[in-house]
Amino acid sequence: MSMCVLPKRVTIANALLNALIKLPVHYIAVYADRSSLICRCLLLFPYFVICGCWCCNCSMGETLSGGSVRDRLTATTFFACLIVALSSWFIGGYTSALVNVPQNLIIQWIREIQCARITDHRPPLNDTQSDVVVWCSVVPANETFLHLRGNERLAAVWSMIGCAVMLGVSLGSLATNYLVEGLGLRRTLLLYNVLEILGSIAAGCSVTTRSYELFIIGRFIFGLGNGCVVLCGVYVAELSTNKHRGALNALATASFSAGMLVANIMGLPPILGNPDTWQHMCWIALLPSLLFIAAYHFLPESPRWLCRKTPDTGKLEKELQRLRGRQNVDADIRVLHQEVESARKLSSQKLSLLDVLRDEFLRKILGICLLAMFAQRFTGYSAVFVYSTEMFRQCGLTQALASYGTIILTAVCAVVALFSSPLQDMVGRRPMLLGGLVGCALCTAAMVIFTVLTKYAVCSACQYGTLLAMALFMVSYALGPASAPFLFTAEMFGMNSRQAASALGYLVNVALATLITAVFPVMQAYLIEWTFTIFTGITLILAVFLSRLLIETKGKSFLEIQKTLEDRFGAGAKASQEPALSQCSDLRKC
Repeated sequence: MSMCVLPKRVTIANALLNALIKLPVHYIAVYADRSSLICRCLLLFPYFVICGCWCCNCSMGETLSGGSVRDRLTATTFFACLIVALSSWFIGGYTSALVNVPQNLIIQWIREIQCARITDHRPPLNDTQSDVVVWCSVVPANETFLHLRGNERLAAVWSMIGCAVMLGVSLGSLATNYLVEGLGLRRTLLLYNVLEILGSIAAGCSVTTRSYELFIIGRFIFGLGNGCVVLCGVYVAELSTNKHRGALNALATASFSAGMLVANIMGLPPILGNPDTWQHMCWIALLPSLLFIAAYHFLPESPRWLCRKTPDTGKLEKELQRLRGRQNVDADIRVLHQEVESARKLSSQKLSLLDVLRDEFLRKILGICLLAMFAQRFTGYSAVFVYSTEMFRQCGLTQALASYGTIILTAVCAVVALFSSPLQDMVGRRPMLLGGLVGCALCTAAMVIFTVLTKYAVCSACQYGTLLAMALFMVSYALGPASAPFLFTAEMFGMNSRQAASALGYLVNVALATLITAVFPVMQAYLIEWTFTIFTGITLILAVFLSRLLIETKGKSFLEIQKTLEDRFGAGAKASQEPALSQCSDLRKC
């Protein structure tokens, strides 16, 4: 039985990773005596997920101790992809969900700050009497809607807290194309992680300074740094081999759900979800970025960037030897040079967003990738996740059980996504995406049917059918739609346009998620139990279109993918690419 053996240069960083994982477990075991058994189990759950995920991905291919020389997954590659995933997708999911469970505590904290400002710095005259009533009146701590009702400023502040991260991510991702060109992927990721650290510190200090404005600013700065999620897929794709590229990219995007799961668990009242400790969740967000900085020296640079920017082939050869785990990398260097020459004939510089939109061939490929993004969001995942607690309550569960139900749903999504990541390279991206979309459509249809039967008392046990349909929906979503659209965007574009296309794809994804989350309550008010029929219909329509347009990228090199796309959409392809692609008769052997 083979084991994942780490190179000597990675031993120190791996020891640090183990320490950062085990210290929270030790903290839980020693200091969590007041928590219930279920809370302890939930806290230990992410640790076992990470360990199991390591073993699962080590088994994807041959390891350093033997097996196929060209296709094995080295510990250096996996370690680099894991570190970047933790400091981008994982921490992005954690920070996005950080305000979900302790929502009432944060709103009450904002009211206390504003109440103190009114009473300490303004005399309670007629013009401020209404403010005192609005901000200082006693409201049940667990009734969020009473806090926000009649207090437009508080509602606006809470909306800004929720949108600050997404706004920051959107703006931060726009700069990636220009920063990578000058700094390279590795140093650009370092810059973004520094911004994440600054944002987390600002958010953590907001409680001490009693400033909810600083909390909003901190989340915005963090969002700017978390724009590196756009680069994560590019970095993973350019480091990994053709055989493991899909699984590693799926693992990275799946860590977003794992981050949300950890945040929801940490926000439970027996753990950190109480008035004295909820702010500690902001400081926990520092750990992945600090881990990235500690491991920065061990992370390899993108071979493609080195091939484009550095005349020193010795450095390129050294990095490839680390990544491939073998001394002879001449074939890999030859393929890289061919890809670089092909990109240079197309354009001598990186293409901007506008350049991608102007080019007919790239515009077609972008349209397919954006169609996959639309399909992912119109499965209804955003609505199911954001409003799952209320949906559980409609099924007859208490508030406490509904909260735990939401955490269980997140756990199902995270576990299935993490452990099914090797299927992207075994089954293929296309069948995983299309199968997942059809599964999501069937599950949303089942949710509608069971909800209608429950409402009209046709079936007393049908409410449990709704819960089962929601769980199966999460499984279907995690198998393909959760990661495949990002993977296609990272694979279907050439070297010059990859960053720009990834940034635009992520922007569209964020915009769709925000739109669906905002519009869903309005849809629910008019359509009531029939709301999810909209998602069912749109998902099936988009799945049909994607089945006709998508190509399979499993196991193919970037040059092979480009040639396949040119053959299929050749009318608008650049003829200048053809000589470079034709230099190698069999791209698999290059």
